[in-house]
Amino acid sequence: PVTPSGEVSFTDLINGIVSAYAANGAGSDSNTPWIAADMAAFAKTYPGSSNYFTSAEKQNIVDYRIDSASSDKVSPSELAKSIIALTAMGYDSTKLTTSSKETLDAAAKLAAMVNDETNTSVTYIYTLPFVMIALQEFGDVYSAELEKLASSAVSQALEKGGWGYVYQGTENFDVDATSFVLQALAPYY
Repeated sequence: PVTPSGEVSFTDLINGIVSAYAANGAGSDSNTPWIAADMAAFAKTYPGSSNYFTSAEKQNIVDYRIDSASSDKVSPSELAKSIIALTAMGYDSTKLTTSSKETLDAAAKLAAMVNDETNTSVTYIYTLPFVMIALQEFGDVYSAELEKLASSAVSQALEKGGWGYVYQGTENFDVDATSFVLQALAPYY
């Protein structure tokens, strides 16, 4: 409920957001993994809530993310988001089964992208933090890949600090890029 001053409590705000997600589903677009991960975190934080995805909606999300991860054309960003979402939902992304009944190790596929010197999109500053966060889910298994990514992130820091992009020779700080890179680098500092 809104107070006379127009303020909404945090709990009411969160419940309003998740009730909309629960009613409308997660969709099938680039935001689906974030919605799925958010809803999984909400379910753990507020186990007494009635705002959850149905079993059918959860299965749709899992199927959609596995299909995305198994595609030959999946980008590092989409693969990382699939791993993050599936892990948040309690799935082991090293042991996935595709719709064609093939076994998929999405983490190994992402690590191979990191190790492919021709795949420069993996170190793009708006992709790199999500790749790191996805691979961090597996402890020390991908430490070499994580070290490579951390080094790349540090080397891309702007001269005045933070991360962002260069446009027409001018560095532009970006709070989104900086916040995600800091989250990805936090375990190392």
